[in-house]
Amino acid sequence: MYDNETNIIEITDIENKLARIIESQLDRDLQKYNIYDHVNNEKMTPNFLKLAKIGKTDADLTEIRNNDGTEFSNLTDLQNHIVDYYTELYKKPANINNELSIEEFLGPDITIKDHVINSKLPQNISDELESELTLEELDKSLTESNSHTAGGVDGINYTFLKKFWHLLRIPIQKYSADCFRTGILTDSFKTAAVKLIPKKGDKSNLKNWRPISLLNCCYKIISRAINNRLKKVADRILSRAQKGFNPTRQIHETLINIIDKISASNQLNIPTAFLALDLEKAFDSIDHNFIEKTFRFFGFGPNFIKMVLTATTGRDACIILPDGTFSKKFKLERGNAQGDCPSPLIFNFCNQILLFKIEHDSEIRHSPVHFLNSQQHFPVADTNNPHESNRETGKVDAFADDATTSTDTSTETLNRLKTILNTFATISGLRCNFQKTALMITGTEGIIPDGIREIGFSIVDEINLLGFNIKWNLENLNAGFEKAIKNMRGIVNHWSRFHLSLPGRINIAKTLLYSQLGYYATIINPTTEQLKKMTDIIFQYVNSHGTVSKERLTVPPEQGGLGLFDLQEYITGLQASWVKRAFAKSHDNWSYDLKTFSKGNPLTLSPHKVNKTRYPILHNIATSWEKFLFEYNKIDNNILKSHLLNNPNIKRNRLDARPLNDSFFLPTPPARLKYGGRLESIGFCRT
Repeated sequence: MYDNETNIIEITDIENKLARIIESQLDRDLQKYNIYDHVNNEKMTPNFLKLAKIGKTDADLTEIRNNDGTEFSNLTDLQNHIVDYYTELYKKPANINNELSIEEFLGPDITIKDHVINSKLPQNISDELESELTLEELDKSLTESNSHTAGGVDGINYTFLKKFWHLLRIPIQKYSADCFRTGILTDSFKTAAVKLIPKKGDKSNLKNWRPISLLNCCYKIISRAINNRLKKVADRILSRAQKGFNPTRQIHETLINIIDKISASNQLNIPTAFLALDLEKAFDSIDHNFIEKTFRFFGFGPNFIKMVLTATTGRDACIILPDGTFSKKFKLERGNAQGDCPSPLIFNFCNQILLFKIEHDSEIRHSPVHFLNSQQHFPVADTNNPHESNRETGKVDAFADDATTSTDTSTETLNRLKTILNTFATISGLRCNFQKTALMITGTEGIIPDGIREIGFSIVDEINLLGFNIKWNLENLNAGFEKAIKNMRGIVNHWSRFHLSLPGRINIAKTLLYSQLGYYATIINPTTEQLKKMTDIIFQYVNSHGTVSKERLTVPPEQGGLGLFDLQEYITGLQASWVKRAFAKSHDNWSYDLKTFSKGNPLTLSPHKVNKTRYPILHNIATSWEKFLFEYNKIDNNILKSHLLNNPNIKRNRLDARPLNDSFFLPTPPARLKYGGRLESIGFCRT
C-alpha cells in the first residue's frame, strides 16, 4: 500500500514537471505570434494597444476635393492636384531678401547685448563639432531609434539594421564622411516619401493635411547623430522664451508665464496686449540660405554647417498615394522634411533670431506687469543663460512656432511688432498671417484702446494657447477637464467591450485614463464636481464587477490593494514637482517668482506668501507643495532635515499651533507672547 502511494506521488510529480515543460515550450512558440501579447496578462504592449484602433478608419486621400469643391474623376487628377500644391508650397519665394544680414536685422544695439553674445558658441565648442561623425555617435543613434518605425523608400527598417549593424556600421560611417566632403547625398538618402496625415477641420481641403516625411532609416541614423550634436548646444543658443523640443524645458512653463501675467494685469488694471502669432506653414517655410546665415551667426564652423545643409536641404519628395504607390517627385526648395530629426532644432535656432529682436527692441515696450517681481537678484545657477535668470526678459514666450508676445497696449509697440514680423519674413521665409494672429487685451475690463483695431490683427477676447482656451478674464480655465471627462468616458466605453480581467482594467486605467487629465492638472485644479466625475469613471470601470471594496482601490498592491492613484494626490504630485524644477533651474520668470516668494529657496515655499488672485498658477503650485511637504515630513525622520520657517509640521509650542514665520523672530512681544506670559521651547509636533 505504501509503495502504491509512493508511486502515485512520484507519477503525479513527473506529470506536473512534464506539463510545465510542455507549457513552457508552448509559451515560447506563442511568443512568435502577435496574438500572444493580447493574452499575456493584458500587458500594455504596442500590439495590445492596437485594439484601441479597432473600428477606426484612417482618413483617405480620396476625400480631398478640387479647389472648387468638386470630386476628382480619377486618381491621376488627384495626384496632380496634390503634387502641384506641395510643389508650390515648397518653392522658394521670389521676395526673399538674401542681402540683409542677421546683424543688420537685429541692429547694432541688440547684436552687442550680453544675452545675444553669450548665445554664440565659443571657439572650443565650435571646433568639437567640426569633426566627422564617429562610429560611437552612429551606434548611439541606432540605439535611440524606434524599431517599430516604418522604412523609407528603400523599405529597410531599423529591425534589419540592428540585426546586421556589426556589418553596416563602418560602411555607413564612411559613406556619411564622403557625402559631407562632397556635399551631396545619394538619391535614396535625399528622397522623402511624404505621408499626408489629416489635421482637424475639413478633410476635403488639402490645407488640412499635415505632410510627414518617411525617410531612409540609414539616413536617419546619420541625421539623428547630427541632431545629438545640436542638442548639446541648444540650451546655450535658445533663450528663456523657447520651450519647444528641449528635454530640459516644459511646455507648461509658457502657460504659467502667460496665465499669471494675464491675472496680474486684470487684478491691477494694467493694460497688456497678448499677441498669439500665427506663422504660416512654419516648418515648411524656412529659407535654406537663412539656415546657413543662422548657423554662422551662432558660431558654428564651416564643416558642421556643410554637414547640416547637406543632410537637410536639396531634397526631393514624393507623395504616398491611396493605392500605396508614389507620386512623381518635386523639389523641397525651402523648409525641412517633417520627420527628420534635426528639423525641430533647426527651426528653433532660426526662429531664435526673431525672439531676440522682439525681446530686445527698444521700441517694443514691456507691459508694466513684467516688473512686479523684478527687484531682487538671486545667484545664477544656469551658466548657459546668465542674462535671463533674474527676469531680464519677458516680452515673448514660445513653444516651437507657437509664440505669444506680451507688451504694453500702445499703437507704437503693436505697429513696431508688425513691422518686425514683416521684415523677418523677407529674410527667413517665416511669414506671419496677420488675419489669424490673435490680439487679446487685458487689464481694461474688455475695452479695446483707440487705434488698435486699425493695425490689422484679429481682435479677440479668448486665445487658444497650447491646448488651453484662455479668456481675457481667465473664466472657465478648468474647461479642459470637461474634454478629459468626455475622452475618459469614450475610452471606458471602448474597452468595456473586451471584458478584460481586473489586472487588464487596472492597466487601462493607469495607461489611458489617468493620462487624460495630466496635461491640464499639471497647473490647473479641477472643480470638486469634475474631480468626482473623473474619480467615479476610473474606479467604476476598474471595479465594474464590484468584487473589490472601495477602500482597497487606492491601497498599494503589497498591502492587499489595487494600487490605483487617488486623483487629488495625483494632481498634488504633478503640481508639487514644479518646486523641484524651480530649485534646479534659474532660467525662467515663473521660477524667479517662486524664489521671490520663498526668499530664494523654493523648498520653503508656502501658499500664504503667494497672492492667489494675482498668481493663480503659482498659488496652485505652492498649495500642492505644502500638502506634499506635510505628508513627506511625517515619514521616518524627514522632519529633521526639513526647513524651519513656514513648515506646517513645526508649530510654535503646544498651545500655539501657528507655524514659525518671519514675524516670530521679530522683537514684537504681543505677537510672540500671544499664548502665555513667556515663550516656550519650539516643539516638533508630528500630526
